[in-house]
Amino acid sequence: MIELALLLACGAAAIFLAAIGTGPAQGDLRFNAIHHAYFGAPLVLTGAWWHWLGYHPAFAIVLLWLGVVILADDAATHGVQRWLKRPGFQGPLHRLYGLAYARCSWLRALNIWLDTRLR
Repeated sequence: MIELALLLACGAAAIFLAAIGTGPAQGDLRFNAIHHAYFGAPLVLTGAWWHWLGYHPAFAIVLLWLGVVILADDAATHGVQRWLKRPGFQGPLHRLYGLAYARCSWLRALNIWLDTRLR
């Protein structure tokens, strides 16, 4: 199960990197903007590391799979935007994040802070 999750995470990361780094320019898609893949990747790494160490194994699995889902959603979103030339496409997690972003001032502040650090 861990091997499958890691394989899916690596595949999603590769698709994300390929989608954001290639293809026709569609909108303002760039590395130095906050993507939810940047939150998914650390969850995958933390979950895998904790599982390997035997530290909270059940919680480690949850972190790992949550990270895989987040990475896969961002990879699919940017893949569709770039390769199918649908710049307005949003994955389901992106829509959910948009709802949370509109309602949570701390989330907006975190996003702005991270955006300024990456530029």
